[in-house]
Amino acid sequence: MVKGREGKTTPLVTMVEEGLGVNKVKLNKGIRKNIRVRPGEAVTIQGCAGLPYGKSIRVRPFADKIKEGGGADFQVLLKHYYQEAYRPAAKGDLFSLDGVEFKITETNPSPYCIVSNDTAILYDNYPLQREHNETSLEDTPTDTNI
Repeated sequence: MVKGREGKTTPLVTMVEEGLGVNKVKLNKGIRKNIRVRPGEAVTIQGCAGLPYGKSIRVRPFADKIKEGGGADFQVLLKHYYQEAYRPAAKGDLFSLDGVEFKITETNPSPYCIVSNDTAILYDNYPLQREHNETSLEDTPTDTNI
């Protein structure tokens, strides 16, 4: 589990990277966005053994990132993204696939789970409008060393 600003947390998989240095981590911009940190800011990482496998997650795209006439089959994209990956998921987290941003609006169990091959991925066709304080992942700085 990684914790950033305002107490925001999200589960993640961690790996050691040789040569990175003591007390440094690399976080992709999706994780940084979800925990509200910028490159160089401090984060806290703690173990979270026993994260349950999800029964289901519900995912919705953001309207401003759906390409005009793109016709992408989001169900297929989502299935491939999660298949065999055993990705952790948290209610409220954002992620990007093929240029489209999605928000996890529900997890069962809540608020965190691991998405396995047995997890139902429920896709809502109704795109989300961004709230006034919600920015795109594209607006997140790209330097990955924190």
